[in-house]
Amino acid sequence: LKDLLLRFLQYHTVLIAPICPHYAEHVWSMLGNADSVMHARWPEVKEEDAALTRMTNYIDKLVVELRLQVEKMSKKQKVEAVEIFISTSCSPWQVTCLEILRNHLKDGKSFDKEFKKSLLKHPDLHNLSKAETKKVLPFVQFRIDEFEQRGEEAFE
Repeated sequence: LKDLLLRFLQYHTVLIAPICPHYAEHVWSMLGNADSVMHARWPEVKEEDAALTRMTNYIDKLVVELRLQVEKMSKKQKVEAVEIFISTSCSPWQVTCLEILRNHLKDGKSFDKEFKKSLLKHPDLHNLSKAETKKVLPFVQFRIDEFEQRGEEAFE
């Protein structure tokens, strides 16, 4: 995800350079580039990479959610900075959810409302904290949506 985010920022910085050159130069240098953004190659579009498109959509949604959270927090206190942490692996509860999804699919069952209702009652998910429990259904729904787009690899 870190590489994707860096690539996203680099492409968008190059694209905005003709419109906002000073801002683009500043961002370009913050991204660790020694030369000018004006020397960067214009991004070439080949055929659509569906995985990259999904990842970009994920980042877009993440940015919107982040802005909403910052706006909400700003009403209570001044927000000076936001830190984003990127995980390189799934947490144990996510691994468990993926295993449940794979097994459910292997059994030939559908991912209907009943499945989602019963998910939180699954014995392997009983010891989750309240915070983790709140994250289970959105995570599972995201993976089911991914499954509809790219098949079983969404559960890897």
